Amino acid sequence: MEKWIENQKLLLGIERESEREELSNKLNTLSAQECSELGLSILRLEIESTRAALYGRTAISVQRKDRKNFPTNNFKVGDEVKLYSTKAVQGHNDEVSHITGIVSKASADCVELITDASEFDILEFPLRLDLLSSEATHKKMMEGLIGLEKRNIRSWPIANILFDCGTVKSPIPVEITPFNVGLNQSQVRKMLQII
Repeated sequence: MEKWIENQKLLLGIERESEREELSNKLNTLSAQECSELGLSILRLEIESTRAALYGRTAISVQRKDRKNFPTNNFKVGDEVKLYSTKAVQGHNDEVSHITGIVSKASADCVELITDASEFDILEFPLRLDLLSSEATHKKMMEGLIGLEKRNIRSWPIANILFDCGTVKSPIPVEITPFNVGLNQSQVRKMLQII
């Protein structure tokens, strides 16, 4: 069981790095228009509004300058994103010329992201929103594996079946009456074998 958990953790790490690398390569090698067509970027955005969000964060709503709907994209609530100006802003290094955040609302014509960044006034039209590799699923799966490591799951009957950790004690026999009385004897026997 422990070996299986370690292998799963290793495979999750490899999968996460592969996803990051693949997405990063696409964003860095494809044109902005190609990224938009693949649903990885939304182009020609402007900040529509900002507001205070929970825990001292800022909610930033962006939309297209022409107010048209976004092209088909992959942005959904919970996605990690990067917002930046596509034209160079003089006097600012790359670390402050973009902000990252989490999508909190997504509609056909507006995306709202929550960010810890406080300096976003340097972002000038036209803005671009890129999808980043999401860590949420990876974190949840790792938490599940860590939870399995911490518990004595050898005492769980399902773990014994799944991981062949030992013998499974047969349950106390219970009389089962089929709900569907129209079953023939062969069907009833099969149902009882499954249960």
